[in-house]
Amino acid sequence: METLLAVYGAPWTWLTRQEPWLSMLIVSLILTAKLSLGGWVLAKAGRSPLWILVLLLPWAEVPVLWFFAYSRWPSMPGGGADDSAAQSPP
Repeated sequence: METLLAVYGAPWTWLTRQEPWLSMLIVSLILTAKLSLGGWVLAKAGRSPLWILVLLLPWAEVPVLWFFAYSRWPSMPGGGADDSAAQSPP
C-alpha cells in the first residue's frame, strides 16, 4: 500500500483504511478491467494486445495513450485521424 500512496498520492488513502483483503480485491478488479478492456481496444485497432502491459508503469501511461491516440491505425481504411481532412466528403 505504501507504493500506491507514493505513486498516486491522496486519492488512494481511503483504500488503506479498508481491510487488507478488500483493498487487494479492489485493486485487482481495477487492474483486471483496465488490462482486459485495453487489450480488447488494442486488438480492435490492429495492434498487439500485449502492448497494454506498458500501462502497468504509472509514469508511462499518459504518454503511451497520447501516442496511441495520434498514431496510424492499421485496421482503419484511411490509416488514422491524420488522413480525415484529406478525404473528400461523401
